[in-house]
Amino acid sequence: MITLVLIMVVPGAESVRSKRDTAVAIGAIALVVVLSFALGTQHHRLLTCEDFKISGNDQPASCTPGTGVTGP
Repeated sequence: MITLVLIMVVPGAESVRSKRDTAVAIGAIALVVVLSFALGTQHHRLLTCEDFKISGNDQPASCTPGTGVTGP
């Protein structure tokens, strides 16, 4: 999985030779992982129960009830 993400994030990653380029690529992946985890743990502030329902996913116990309005 990490290899696939590396190839998508850094074009030409399969031919990276220098340690600096490898460190930058690993840092980019680590940043994406940390930000994804942080946003996932804060879903109750970002998404409402209605958002989960609309997307077809199960509603987590800690979801925030919303107004159900989807649009302006």
